[in-house]
Amino acid sequence: MHLYVRTVTGNGSVELSAFESVAELRRIIAETFSCVSEDCRLYLGEWMSMKDKQLAHDHNVDKMVCRKCYARLPPRATKCRKKNCHSTDLRKKSNNPNK
Repeated sequence: MHLYVRTVTGNGSVELSAFESVAELRRIIAETFSCVSEDCRLYLGEWMSMKDKQLAHDHNVDKMVCRKCYARLPPRATKCRKKNCHSTDLRKKSNNPNK
């Protein structure tokens, strides 16, 4: 099977059998395009790998949101920091991945 690979330096394709693992795919890409396999990120369509999803979750979702002015606040906030608001009506940031 042919896989289309996009790198920083250019595009190309890699020949791969159906029984090879992801580790072997990373090794083949590293040999073909001379890049470090630990720095590679694998996408299937638009979906990220679980490691990248966890990183995005850690950095973006763990927030509080003010219900009055929609300010994004730190996770341990008890009231809004905005000058005109200072409301205590806060909620957790929605973690819907489709938004």
